[in-house]
Amino acid sequence: MQELSAHVRGFISKNPMHPVISNLIQLQELILIKKRKEVLKDLNSQKQLDANINAMLSRIPSDIRVLFENGSKSKRDNVMIVPVSNGACSGCGVSLPVGLDQSVKAAKIIQSCPNCFRILFYPESSPHYAGKVRPPSQIFIKGVSILSSESLMIPKLKSEHMNGVIHELTDKMESEGFVVRARKLAEIALQREALSTTAIDCGLAFPFARSVEGIGMTLALGIAKDGIEFDVNYGKSTRIVFFVIVPTAASAFYLKVLEGLNDIFVKIEAREAIIGNEKPKEVWDTLVKLTSKQFL
Repeated sequence: MQELSAHVRGFISKNPMHPVISNLIQLQELILIKKRKEVLKDLNSQKQLDANINAMLSRIPSDIRVLFENGSKSKRDNVMIVPVSNGACSGCGVSLPVGLDQSVKAAKIIQSCPNCFRILFYPESSPHYAGKVRPPSQIFIKGVSILSSESLMIPKLKSEHMNGVIHELTDKMESEGFVVRARKLAEIALQREALSTTAIDCGLAFPFARSVEGIGMTLALGIAKDGIEFDVNYGKSTRIVFFVIVPTAASAFYLKVLEGLNDIFVKIEAREAIIGNEKPKEVWDTLVKLTSKQFL
């Protein structure tokens, strides 16, 4: 069996849930990371991702592996394991019977949603929404206006490294009233980065945190004109960082948003247009203008 990377092993060892659930969560993240890379046409580390996916599959009992693989292929968003949120399946929204809810929380056996048949788990803890609704169904109206706001634009990032940048963007989300427990949000995003960087070679990075429930997809944007070291393989070349909160129910929308942003900002003219701004309003106006035709 292909040995897992130290980052992957570390992520699993910190998760106190049922060991099979831990492995399924990790497997799903690896699969979604691979899909994200395919959307971005980023072929870096594909062999390592495939090796980690195969290694993780080998850790899962055959009957559960078949359930997961078949279910994942049948879902539009490829999400087959989802957290319980406020007593409901976050994949389809159906309220769970009390007995099932308690059984999922106990994490002694694998349980599925009686409606959508996704595998359920209780997150150890998670950041949550603080009050500003952004319905996922409206995300392509008026560019990124439904996804974000002027208050989430940072034209001059202070940090020069990935860890600090992610904390800077999540702290901004908390200070502007979009989420609470920003440190947990940053931790989730950094765990994803440990699996595979979201930086790409044209100076963009797309860190994200999934499974934050009770909120529509939300985006914060940070700019570093002189570049930051988001990934050691690229050096100090990352200049634009899009941080996205992705609720479970919006996983398929996220890939569309990602593809749209990539199609726009892979062009140097778009990158230079947004980097050239000094104030949040200027960044916001430029972002809305650049995305107004792409996000429909």
